[in-house]
Amino acid sequence: MYEGATHRTPIHRVLALRGDEINAPDFRERRQFAYRSGSVMLRDTAQGYRYLKKADAAAESPQLAGSASRVRTIAAGVILDPNISFPLPFAGFSYVDFNFLGTGTQLNTFFGGTYGQLAFAVPSIGGTRWQLAGRGFAIASSYNDRSFVQGHEQYADNLEQRPAQVSLWVVRPLSARVSLRFGYDLDYTHLAASDATVASFVVPADQVVHGARISLDVQRAGWNGSAWWNPARRSGWRAWGQPGSSDYQPSQQDFQRYGLSISRAHVFDSRTVARLEGAWMSGTDLDRFSRYSFGTFDNRLRGYPSALIRYDRGAVLRTAVAHGFSRLIRVDGFFDTAAVRDPGFGTRLRNYTGVGTAVEVPSPFGTLMAVEWGYGFRGVNGNGSLGTQVVRISGYKVF
Repeated sequence: MYEGATHRTPIHRVLALRGDEINAPDFRERRQFAYRSGSVMLRDTAQGYRYLKKADAAAESPQLAGSASRVRTIAAGVILDPNISFPLPFAGFSYVDFNFLGTGTQLNTFFGGTYGQLAFAVPSIGGTRWQLAGRGFAIASSYNDRSFVQGHEQYADNLEQRPAQVSLWVVRPLSARVSLRFGYDLDYTHLAASDATVASFVVPADQVVHGARISLDVQRAGWNGSAWWNPARRSGWRAWGQPGSSDYQPSQQDFQRYGLSISRAHVFDSRTVARLEGAWMSGTDLDRFSRYSFGTFDNRLRGYPSALIRYDRGAVLRTAVAHGFSRLIRVDGFFDTAAVRDPGFGTRLRNYTGVGTAVEVPSPFGTLMAVEWGYGFRGVNGNGSLGTQVVRISGYKVF
């Protein structure tokens, strides 16, 4: 089980031994040959397996490699999303620390100018089995919150939004494979009229939502499953929308969201890995601003812009296959599909399918370049045409 900031990843590993030899007469020569090879080697020590440094040709036995507890990354790029009026550039610094200030806390931060995120995890609270974790996210740029009625965009009701979120939770492992999580979520979304919003449309108050989150997480035989419940309440809830419309409902100040998710990664060989993820979610008293939505940063559906689809129930299936054509080039393929109900497009479940690909290659000065493209077959562009594209271009330098 690999545990990092806000993530717990089950790793299913198979060790195949093709044979064994006891006290082979040429053991020393074969071991020296292995030391001088390009293979990654570990030594069995009293503290467990430890990596070995690359051996010099004259070295009889290589030394143990030191343990790195920090990773620093400079990242830059641009996101092209049809629901973000202009290309969203970012350039910033990422810092990962697996033993922050010697406390055992795992910290993961990134600030990219236009957006930032932070996550942390404390593996043990006061030496107990309780764990503490949290995450935060904010974006400085606004993007469109588009309104639809029977699939037709209502430009006069469109808004601009700028979201931020903070979550904090405690985790209690019930066993090696089962854990219970209790958390608090604070969601904040700044809302403002867009250039197309009519004067008669009452802009909602900024959304300030306080919510609890309770989940049961299970890992078994490489599968990772979760069942969760999220009751929430808005503060400062007031009437919004066109005068006389039914968009605003006082009862929707309180709402609930809940769902199930399951995922698994499968290794075909040393170069090819696939991932499958399925999720179902629903809720009560959900409106335009509390429904689920697919986005560029969270709950992604390949090829679909941020906040285009707002649904109150449905299911999502995501698949990905990554293949390393060499030690330098990796290509990913994606296929996502969803059957969800967005009241802006009708009263029934509607299918949304997207595909995508990504390539990751080395570039000059020890940097890594990644380009990801997605196409949503039923995404709606600003001019009403079908077929949306989302592109993310990133460059990384790790040191």
